[in-house]
Amino acid sequence: MKYRSTILKGDYYMIFTLVTIDIISQIIAVILGCWSMWLVNQKHKEHPNKKWACILGLISEPFWMYTLIFHGQIIALIVKLFYTYSWSVGIYNFWIKPNLNNKKEKNNEF
Repeated sequence: MKYRSTILKGDYYMIFTLVTIDIISQIIAVILGCWSMWLVNQKHKEHPNKKWACILGLISEPFWMYTLIFHGQIIALIVKLFYTYSWSVGIYNFWIKPNLNNKKEKNNEF
């Protein structure tokens, strides 16, 4: 009987841990996702912090994906993969492309 209660305690601990990780993952995903959406929708086109939206959005993606996989929401996961691609395009446009243009301008000066 003692062995059986140990197994149940172990199972309870595993379930409790998975649920806790899921809740933490959801909280992080919501905070980062809302923050990134707020930054994307700033009124001024040249808002100084607008380029950080894609970074925050991309950081939130693993947390969203974990939650969607944990709950078996495969269709939503497919949509989330498109969001990941969209945030990656934002990183290219705001972070990588300007640096490439600056390097080209510096090379043309000489």
